[in-house]
Amino acid sequence: MGDRPPNLKDVLMARIKQSTLEDVQQNTRDLLLQAAAVAFAKDGYDAANINQISLNAGFAKGTVYNYFQSKRILLITLIDEVAAAHCGFMMEQISLESDPQQRLEKLFGTGFVYVKQNIAKMRAILNILYGHDIELKTRLFQAYQPIINYVKTEILRQGAEQGEFEPVNENEFSLLILSLYMGLSTQADEQGNIWISADRAANLLLNGLLKR
Repeated sequence: MGDRPPNLKDVLMARIKQSTLEDVQQNTRDLLLQAAAVAFAKDGYDAANINQISLNAGFAKGTVYNYFQSKRILLITLIDEVAAAHCGFMMEQISLESDPQQRLEKLFGTGFVYVKQNIAKMRAILNILYGHDIELKTRLFQAYQPIINYVKTEILRQGAEQGEFEPVNENEFSLLILSLYMGLSTQADEQGNIWISADRAANLLLNGLLKR
């Protein structure tokens, strides 16, 4: 006699259990990253306590180590995931505009919205940006490379090609734009509000970009 064929019900139940387990694991991982963002934003990397992060996420001490090998890996993962979401959110919204000037204005508008919606994550990121850990700052720069490249090619270069902007050093000016955006983001209050409007921030740059 041949092997007994698998019972369809058993196969389906096994798949459901596996799917449920994966959902639970993903949810736990997300909660740990959220708690880590709050801790890194409030206390900084050195002072943040890995066990307290686990407890604040609603789990037992040491749970972090089931998902991340170390506190540094936890922070690096946070950098990569926040940067990917941040860049993706901004580029998706900016791309809705076709005019380079409007795209620059949209960069600050959507960027400020992201800060407001993700204030703890952004404060954790900004602590790294203005901190002293060169390795983490380098990782942050690499993680934000997509938006830097987008500004370079889809705003500055396009604006120059269309005759709206003066030709500039694209590498330097794209970093200047992102630096201004990040710098203004450090001024966000507890609710994520920034004291300067997005239009005003964009105009500070457009004054030096627009052809006379």
